[in-house]
Amino acid sequence: MSDFKDAERQYMTEIYERVLSNPQDEETIKALEDFITQYPQFHPAINNLAVIYQEKGDDEKALTLYERAVELDGNNINYLKNLADFYLVQYGRLEDALRLYVRILEIDNENIEVYLTLGNICAYIKRYDDAQFFYDKVLEIEPWNITAMDNIDLIEEIKNKP
Repeated sequence: MSDFKDAERQYMTEIYERVLSNPQDEETIKALEDFITQYPQFHPAINNLAVIYQEKGDDEKALTLYERAVELDGNNINYLKNLADFYLVQYGRLEDALRLYVRILEIDNENIEVYLTLGNICAYIKRYDDAQFFYDKVLEIEPWNITAMDNIDLIEEIKNKP
């Protein structure tokens, strides 16, 4: 565990500021890659590099790194959500994305963002009652959530169209 603490200390002092200030700079990417070579279990750096590669349009590298981050820390909601969103948006891997969204809800059953995403997926595939269920879950947690209210109104309009 001290290796992780050493890696975290080095990451925060030497690399993290670069990632925040200039993430797509080739020197930043090289520093991250070198760091991950030195500390292959340090999942925060792996996830950050995945985000950078996704933003650069290198989906293959991003996917490999997102999957590796989740493999190393399968309870990290941020990593799970990044991978689920990536599966869904970049690859259309609906089943894989849904499995990860469900995993997030097992960890955090009040995750508004995931309930909204699941509602949107259900609405997209015309499973309106399921979509309504997820939007209702959002309103149980946040009764003032405008997005959920608007989406429920849209579903009602669609269902009431002749």
